[in-house]
Amino acid sequence: MQMSKPLLGELASMRLSSREPALVREVYLLGGGQPVVFAHSVLPRRHLRGAWLGLRVLSNKPLGASLFANPKVCRAGLEFKKLTPQHKLYQLAIAHMQKPQQPNILWARRSIFILNHAKIIVTEVFLPHVLTQVKQ
Repeated sequence: MQMSKPLLGELASMRLSSREPALVREVYLLGGGQPVVFAHSVLPRRHLRGAWLGLRVLSNKPLGASLFANPKVCRAGLEFKKLTPQHKLYQLAIAHMQKPQQPNILWARRSIFILNHAKIIVTEVFLPHVLTQVKQ
């Protein structure tokens, strides 16, 4: 995790100014030894307190375990989006893929989790290998 500026679409969803820093975490989730999901999470610095404070030191622990373990955390509705190669999340997600393996589109889903009026946005980009894991 590092302090950085959220992506443009995240600014609107979180009602942040373009100058407001946020804690950004990007990880690949593996299935069968292959990356199947690129996860991108954003927590505004001003919300990095109280129950969310522990998110700063997650290291390689799953974020979902922290979110779903607290019964006070609410999840807003899911948003889905088709990402093209021009989208920044697409580019981040395929950064480690070989050129011939890069698909024309990727699908993503986004959730906002809320605890005591503090929000964290979690976007999951589904990589091509997720389909091979589903078939097994």
